[in-house]
Amino acid sequence: MTQISQQPATLTFNGKDYIIQELPPEAQSCLVYMQEIEAEINELNKQLTKQQIAKQGFEGLLGQYIKAHEDMIEEAQEEAEEQEKPAN
Repeated sequence: MTQISQQPATLTFNGKDYIIQELPPEAQSCLVYMQEIEAEINELNKQLTKQQIAKQGFEGLLGQYIKAHEDMIEEAQEEAEEQEKPAN
């Protein structure tokens, strides 16, 4: 037979355990706000990670575009130098 026990929710604060239902309403409100804030912080951290990854992707693209541009300039300079050489 399975036994189900309903332990009251507890909070450990400054090394001491408290039964949440026995705390004053103001303290319980603080706990609710703290949980909401923690959830928001976690969501913001996820967003930050996504933005950092996106930035890295754009940095990679920027490097590719700059290299392609530099290669094009170098090619054009080499072609111009070839055309300036006298034909033998």
